Parts: sequence; structure tokens; C-alpha cells
Amino acid sequence: MIESYPKFTVHFHQLSSFSIPSAQPFTLTVVWEGVDFDFLINIKPKSSHLLIIGSGAGTMANEKRVSTPYFQRHSWIHDFEDSTIFYNDPTLYFDPKLSLGWGQGSKERFYLKEIASILEVLIKK
Repeated sequence: MIESYPKFTVHFHQLSSFSIPSAQPFTLTVVWEGVDFDFLINIKPKSSHLLIIGSGAGTMANEKRVSTPYFQRHSWIHDFEDSTIFYNDPTLYFDPKLSLGWGQGSKERFYLKEIASILEVLIKK
């Protein structure tokens, strides 16, 4: 399902000029200082509400890793009347055995803060 959506990649400094499509769901990778921050976005022009849905534990299914980027509950995307942005935790890219990263990132970078900064730009759009 996710594979069928259009994919876009932009660098963080280009994000403010990125034009958000509203015709159908799409994935967006924001590259920020070498880290891929992945989002699944579905804009519903008639809605004034936006739901932000993060990933929790769940990248492991029957001891087999679910592929990343992982957008938990993405199958609900058409069930919401509101616009939605799902985000993947890039902490999961560090180790295939990780099933949950809480957005911690690395010792040098707190990914959840950077996800919030990206979301601030997207929300303004």
C-alpha cells in the first residue's frame, strides 16, 4: 500500500519551498544532516484538523523485522476525516533488532526534537 504512494525527497533547508500535494497520500523523506526523516502524509483540503501519528513499538512481527520506514497504523489513513501525518522514528535505522527508539536518535542528536522542527514547517504549510 505505501509503495503505491508518490515519494518525494527534500533536504531540510528546501522544506519551506516544498509544495505539498493534496490529491492523494504521499511519502516525504526530509534529509537533515545525513539522517532520513520519513513521513506519510495525507492532506484533506476540506478538513481544518491535522492528526500527527508517531511510531511506537511494533517493527517486529513474529520475530521478523517489519520494513522501515515504519508508519504504525498507516492502514487507517483513509479512515480519518482529518488530514494526517505519520512519522517514522529514524532511530530504528541504527539496528535491525530495535523495535522501538522513542525518537532518541544518537548521543549527539535528539531525533524527536528534529521531527518536531520538521513538523512545525509542515504544519505552517
